[in-house]
Amino acid sequence: GQNVLVRNDGDVLWVRTPSAAIFEPDTNKLRAVLPILDRLTSILSAPSEGLRYEMLITLSEDETIGPFVPAQAGALAADLLRRGLTASSFSLGTQSGTERTITFMFVVLADTDAPLSAITNGRQI
Repeated sequence: GQNVLVRNDGDVLWVRTPSAAIFEPDTNKLRAVLPILDRLTSILSAPSEGLRYEMLITLSEDETIGPFVPAQAGALAADLLRRGLTASSFSLGTQSGTERTITFMFVVLADTDAPLSAITNGRQI
């Protein structure tokens, strides 16, 4: 999509997109069609043998949309669970920022690795 940044750092894939690509403007209502969530959900649901995939999702907040961010995080979490992801396959949080963005950090882990933890410089929800 337009204004989507994708970066691959070894076993980590970063996708950053404006929050308007996921949410209706200034609301916590998800857009009707979300191909990025469809694709990420299908990847997380089918790990290769001996591996597991986890995703950290960070919603940036600023003074102008701060009241929406916790509700957006909750709506996004509910949607991912509805799509069939387990709560242990993703972590969701917020962080201060100046842009209205959502960052998905997709990580490949061995089955024996510890799960990902709280988001740096943010609040885990």
